[in-house]
Amino acid sequence: MPSAHAAGAYTCFSGERTPAQNGYDLTANGCDGGSGADVLIRVMVGPAAGLHRCRTSFSWNGFLSAQGCREER
Repeated sequence: MPSAHAAGAYTCFSGERTPAQNGYDLTANGCDGGSGADVLIRVMVGPAAGLHRCRTSFSWNGFLSAQGCREER
């Protein structure tokens, strides 16, 4: 699925990822954007710098938590 077809997108300043059963979980801060499912997340700096596609996400006050993530190329 091309990134242009994501249901939503975020851009975050920094983030980290944690291994999980289905890919990895992503936590990030300094985030702008929106949506809850099938999201594309760009992290600018830090251990999780890069582009990620995640099945679900929740954002509040600039902080983001996402599950079921994989690297998007």
